Amino acid sequence: MKKVSVIIVLIISSCFIGLFSFIKFHTPLVNGAIGSSADKQSVVISIGNKGFSNIKIEDVRINTNEEPLDKKVQVSDPLKGFIVADSFDGEAVEYGLTDIQDVVIKPNTSPSSQLDKVNNGTATKKR
Repeated sequence: MKKVSVIIVLIISSCFIGLFSFIKFHTPLVNGAIGSSADKQSVVISIGNKGFSNIKIEDVRINTNEEPLDKKVQVSDPLKGFIVADSFDGEAVEYGLTDIQDVVIKPNTSPSSQLDKVNNGTATKKR
């Protein structure tokens, strides 16, 4: 009986270690293209989720852990593309810029898979 319980504990421990290792080395948040304005004051980073559940961004830090003055998220529309703008007004509004706390990154939205869909002609406004 003692031998069976030790084996069960070892199997459960191995499963937890394996799951932790998988999550540690296969993070769901992935990045793609990066762009910036000419004066380097605005930066666009393409991110996506290759995980199994939604991701909610809580905060953004730059340089040496500083909080940027303005932060917005552009919700992806593969047919329209991205915009790199110095302000969040005017033409930038048409590209779906929104506040960070209002955005949830859905699963299977990796930038590379989105690019593949655009190249194959199978991209839609939904994803």
